[in-house]
Amino acid sequence: MFLVDFFKGIGHFLAKTFGLVKKLVPEAVTILVDASLDTIRHRLIARGVNTSEQIEERLANAARVQDFRKFYDHVVTNEEGGLAQAESLLRQLISSGSTT
Repeated sequence: MFLVDFFKGIGHFLAKTFGLVKKLVPEAVTILVDASLDTIRHRLIARGVNTSEQIEERLANAARVQDFRKFYDHVVTNEEGGLAQAESLLRQLISSGSTT
């Protein structure tokens, strides 16, 4: 079982539940797909659908995920221009079934 979190402001909630997930399904592998705050800001602005207040709120939420990275078995970074590399790593982690 894999639990992949593409952090969208609820990652901190999911991170708190990982202990329970691991207890119920010890073989579960948790993966966070994350990006830097600069990358997230750039993506949100480029989409053009959020107000500046919404963007700041999303960035504040994304900043909090740093406190919860330790709860994940793996962190895959998806920076600008690095989608293929992030996808490759994610596929590799899932196909290997690795928990370390």
